[in-house]
This record gives sequence, C-alpha cells and structure tokens, in this order.
Amino acid sequence: MLTSLADDTIAAAASPTGESMEGIVRLSGSLSLECVIKRFIPLSRRQFDLSLQSALPWTSEGRFEVWPDARPAPCILYYWPPGCGFTGQEGVELHLPGCRPLLEHVLSRLRASGEVRLAEPGEFTLRAFLSGRIDLTQAEAVLGVIDAVDGRALDTALAQLAGGIASPLRAMRESLLEMVAHLEAGIDFAEEGITFVSPEALTDFLFRMREQLDRLRERLTSRHLGDRPPSVVLFGLPNAGKSSLYNALCNTLRGALRDRPGVSAPSLSAPSLSAPSLSAPSSPAIVSATPGTTRDYLESELDLNGVRILLIDTAGMGRYFPASPDQTAVDRTWSLAEQADLRLLCVDAERQALEPWETRLLEETGTLLIRTKSDLRPVHAATPEKPPHRNEMWVSTLTGEGLESLSIQIRAALLETFRTTDIVPATAVRCTDSLEYAGESLHAAWMLLHTEGTGNRPVPHDESRYDESRYDGSQYDESLLAAELRRALDALGEVVGAVYTEDILDRVFSRFCIGK
Repeated sequence: MLTSLADDTIAAAASPTGESMEGIVRLSGSLSLECVIKRFIPLSRRQFDLSLQSALPWTSEGRFEVWPDARPAPCILYYWPPGCGFTGQEGVELHLPGCRPLLEHVLSRLRASGEVRLAEPGEFTLRAFLSGRIDLTQAEAVLGVIDAVDGRALDTALAQLAGGIASPLRAMRESLLEMVAHLEAGIDFAEEGITFVSPEALTDFLFRMREQLDRLRERLTSRHLGDRPPSVVLFGLPNAGKSSLYNALCNTLRGALRDRPGVSAPSLSAPSLSAPSLSAPSSPAIVSATPGTTRDYLESELDLNGVRILLIDTAGMGRYFPASPDQTAVDRTWSLAEQADLRLLCVDAERQALEPWETRLLEETGTLLIRTKSDLRPVHAATPEKPPHRNEMWVSTLTGEGLESLSIQIRAALLETFRTTDIVPATAVRCTDSLEYAGESLHAAWMLLHTEGTGNRPVPHDESRYDESRYDGSQYDESLLAAELRRALDALGEVVGAVYTEDILDRVFSRFCIGK
C-alpha cells in the first residue's frame, strides 16, 4: 500500500497530455531538490546558491539537461521546503516547454539515478492527506475539480476544496471531543459526587448536534449530488406548442452535450458555451396541428452557459380512456413532471382560462408558466406590464420572441435551486453510511439521557425540543453516554479521514490520474 511508501521521492508529469505552451514535472520527497540540482543549470549561480540557504519557497530560472551532449531545455525551478508545499514534504516543480516526449525524457533521467520512482495515481494528493494538509473530503474535491464537466460541477468541487463540508464537520468533531472530555472527567470524579455536565446542558448539546448533522445529511442525500444534470420538463395540454418549443430550445441553446441512450432525442454538439445559433437537431420532436401527436417523451442534454440541463418533451395531458395508450403516456408525463427539477407549463396564448390542475401547479415552486404561440395572441391578450401569474413568460417559436429570456430564466431558476449544493458526488456516496451511523449514535445518547431509568420519559427520534420540567435531578450513566458520543466521533472521523483504513484510501485515491 502507498502509505508504507510515503517517504519515497516520487516524480510525475503534472500537466495534461496534449499540446501546450508549458509542461510540468512534479517531485515530492526528501531527495527532490538533490536529484534535480544535479541536472539544473541556473542562469545566476550566485542567486541560486543564496536560494539554497533560504527556509522559504523560492524559484530559479535556468536550463535542464535532458539529453547528454545536447542543448539543455529552458526551465523554471520552483522549490517548497518541508511543510510549505501541497504534500507537506519537500517539493519541486520543473516548468519546461510543453512537449510530452521532453517531459518523459526528464522523468527517465530522474528515475535513472535510482533515487526517484514514478508516482502512483493520486499519490501527491494522498501525501497531502497523510501530512494533514487536507482532509479526505478535500482530497475528493481535487478529483472533483479534475473530473468537472461543467461550471456547476467545478464550482461544487472548488467550494468543497475550500472547506465547504470540512469546516462544519471539524466544528462538530471539536464539540463532541470537548463533551466527551467533560463526561470522562465526571467518571474519574464519580466518588466525589462532582458532575461536570448537567442533564439540561447535555440535552441542549445533543439537540444542536443532531440538528447540525441533519442539515449535513440533507445536503448529502440531495437527489442531485450525482452526475445527472437537472431535468427541465415541458408539459401541458395537447397542441400547446411543447414540441415546437423543445425543438426551438435545442436549436437556440448552444452546446448540447450528448443524447441519452435508448430514447429518440436530438443529436447536438457544439464546443462553445456562449450565446445562440446551432444547427437543427437530427431527430427533432414531431410537430403537428393534430393534438396528441407526441405519445412518448424525448430528452436532450443541453448546455446553458456552463449549466447542463436535461430538456424533456412530454405527451399532452389530454383526456384518455382506461387502459388506452393515452393513459400510459399521460401517466408517464405526470411521473416526469413530479420528478423534474423545473417544470415548464406550456399554455397556448389564445387560451385565457387555466385548468384547475394548472393553477394548483403554478402555486408550487419549480414551475414556470410559458405562454406559447405569442405571435397568435389576440390584441386584447397583449403582454401586460405585470404578469397575472408568478413566473409567467411569453414565447413564440415562429418569431423567436422570448426564447433568449426563457433560457436565462431557466438557468437562473436552476442555479437558485442548487445554490447550497457544495458536495461532490464521490464524497456523498462514501459518507452517507458514516453520517447515518453518527446520527444513530447521537440518537442512542439522547435516549440514554431520557429513559425512565433516569426519571425522564423516553423521547421520540423526531422530537424537536425538550421540556426542562421533565428533569428531576436523577443521575445518568456518563460512561454509556461517552461511549455513544465516541462512536459518533469516529463516524465523523471516517468522513474527514481522521479515522481511516487502507481500503478506504485505496477506494478514494485509485480514481486519480498520475501526477495529482
């Protein structure tokens, strides 16, 4: 296992493959500088010798001998003393011309000395974790940055790397440690009758801990902590212009990523994230004046200026007879609408009155009213200065009216929905069980404090507050409470990596690439 080799000096190319102006070779370990300076030729020997005596990070320009009897390559050497760099060990980076064969030759020369070995995937980040520079959630955030496929995923990973989840977990662990210390002190002085923590203070403490843990678990179990983009569903009565709007958005939104397998959906692709204009989808939704043309649903993965969405066109919510194909299509539409992150309720601009079910849906969050076919609206139905319904927009797929505004509104609504989602998927998957176990331990401690044996009635798991009048001054078992709090402490320790096994580290760091 790599933890047993953490003292080796390692090296790897830290820049991605492909063409670039600059390539980076990274080293970490006690022999990093010693191995490099044998082949590094500084432009100023005097300045270089002064830098070698410094206890602070420094840089030096020069050349690096890549091949014997050949012209040295231009190079900038960056040096970090122990405790100053990412890994916590002595670290060196060589910034060279961005030529992959050149970087490989540099690595070969370093390894030829026998003092350096090639780094394993994720070994630099593993060393940063083992030295205490980052915790396990931040290590997973490094991988989240590498694997980010859009701006939202990148922001999530950067927020976690900055301590988005580590900070509250660290505060909870410190509070638990302090409480365990008080309880265990009470055990030591039990014969003297000294109580360090009152039942009231313990109850208040456990309530706060459970509240904080519940908030954290809500963030982890959010249905959008996976890689699936948020879904935006077009739905409404038959012939409301849903399929026309679907095709128009697919043609307007630049940067459709890929089709979903197994469904009939447009095939779109574009590298840019900026504004409109894109060729028509190869398999657009069928548009017809006949109501009920759409029987199944179509979906396309699109890009809204850095925010991926899954746009879904559904069958119309028309009347149907039992056991008919229409019934199956409508049931599927309802299911998609209920699971959607954002619903676009399409209503023909010529229709004034809304159905009762449409009015009910508009009262819920996550629903926008889209007045389609605005080019056909009668004069008396002109767009009012203040829309009669919240989140109402007028669009026309024929003239293009409102399409850009609709795209902006969709993006804003989704960003508002996910503004607190700052946990990368890998962390969410790994930590769910640990946080569940921590919650069970805190609940067990709560029940120990509120059982009939201590003169207080049992408290349900979901009770939100306590009543101080229940306390009669009875003693509680401090050793059992301390044991439960220690179990909760260990469970939280597994999340941040304060408590870990070789298997956990293997599972986390095996997904990294070499050089990170």
